[in-house]
Amino acid sequence: MSGGEIIVIFLVMLLLFGSKKLPDLARTLGKGMHEFQKAKDEIQNELTKETQEMREDLSRARNSFQNEVEELKNNLSGDIDESLNAGQPLNTKSSHPSSEDISKNNKQ
Repeated sequence: MSGGEIIVIFLVMLLLFGSKKLPDLARTLGKGMHEFQKAKDEIQNELTKETQEMREDLSRARNSFQNEVEELKNNLSGDIDESLNAGQPLNTKSSHPSSEDISKNNKQ
């Protein structure tokens, strides 16, 4: 808004409410704006806090997952190295049952 528009709005308010009620109106408007700003800040702080907790949880989960992958990679690498050094063929059979093994056990 330009300065001229503000002056026109002020004059209209002065005519509508009078010079005695205008300070009370401005005070009430100021208090309302302060309460609105306070509520907005509280909501913003709560959202920031919650999203920070979610980020921390995701970071911990990611780190845990990366550690597990690294551990599995090291174990697998160690098994391969042991097999190669011993001159034995690699055991490609997983210690976990395959889907075929599960199907056979379910049919029995």
